[in-house]
Amino acid sequence: MGKGNDSYFASAVIADAFGISLKQIVGYEGASESKIAAVRGVVDGVKATVGALFPLFKARELYPILLVGLERDSQLLGVTTAIEAVPKENKDIIVALVNVFALGKAIVGPPEIPEGRKKVLGEALWKVFQDENFIDELEKRGRIVIPLKVEEVEQLIEDCISAAGILKPILKKVME
Repeated sequence: MGKGNDSYFASAVIADAFGISLKQIVGYEGASESKIAAVRGVVDGVKATVGALFPLFKARELYPILLVGLERDSQLLGVTTAIEAVPKENKDIIVALVNVFALGKAIVGPPEIPEGRKKVLGEALWKVFQDENFIDELEKRGRIVIPLKVEEVEQLIEDCISAAGILKPILKKVME
């Protein structure tokens, strides 16, 4: 894992927004190796999905510090979000980052998708994500799902496009 990885960029953006000096260690082959390094104390922390880290939280081998998400996670009570914790003057940076990550797992269609089809697909997916058995099964597998309606996804896309100017200088600095 290294430069170009979304965790690398996210960590750099978070450090910038919080005014933290950060030295990222690259070269781990994947998330498993970097998680092992964190458990062993070789690195001070790691950024990964909650689902991937949750077994380590339950085993008390790692401790959640900060969530990069739209809202708090019900399984991690007391763990604040980056949006809540960031200094007010840099909140727009974290909101931009969180919006990008919220879209990272979106189900999308082509721009010319007919409105009727988009509406039917959006409503069908919404119903699926309201099924308690489905959500329970995802949670058993360590998957965190925050379903968004079509309109919310469209707004996130607009927000991400307009926030590009906020993230670009930070990401450019990271790649130097």
